[in-house]
Amino acid sequence: MHQTRTSRDIWFGFIKSNMKKVILSLVLIFSLLKSFSQVTSNAIVVGGNLNFEKQNSLSILNSTSFSVNPYAGFFLSNHFMLGVRSIFSSTTYNNGSNAREIGLGILSRYYPIHKAKILPYLQFGLQRINYRYKTDDSNNPFSKDYSNVAAVASGVNLFINQHIALEGSFEYNFITSDRALDKKKSLAIKFGFQIFLNNNIQ
Repeated sequence: MHQTRTSRDIWFGFIKSNMKKVILSLVLIFSLLKSFSQVTSNAIVVGGNLNFEKQNSLSILNSTSFSVNPYAGFFLSNHFMLGVRSIFSSTTYNNGSNAREIGLGILSRYYPIHKAKILPYLQFGLQRINYRYKTDDSNNPFSKDYSNVAAVASGVNLFINQHIALEGSFEYNFITSDRALDKKKSLAIKFGFQIFLNNNIQ
């Protein structure tokens, strides 16, 4: 005689069939938490990230850009880092023109926790950027402009060992142009790495 399976039977069957996956996932999580690293006061960090970005503006062309962003910082405490950052970027606009960008600025980063395998952080930065445009106008093939950028970011560091970490972040930028008096906003996804020098692990 055929027996109808109840919702309870189905639920327990699902747990039993997936128990191995659950156990392996828990073991992985606990191993990550147990194998921690930490950042300490007076540590020096150098690193960088790659950035793919799309911008939408109400008054000028939309754009797609690719950039490299090296930076260096110094930990004033176990939780707070202050540093400098730069940018080298190439941008293509939807009318076929392109631009090259070089910038320099400062950044501050706060780590709510400083002793774990995965360290989340919040970041704020300011940059001054020099733009050089290449246009389709044969009479004026190049144009220059300057912009100020304020950026707010949230990300994580995943430590490979005590001195090397991978990095991923979301960054929201507020951009004001000097010449065009244009204001733009952009969201960037960044991936990179960090090397922690003079990191006095306790």
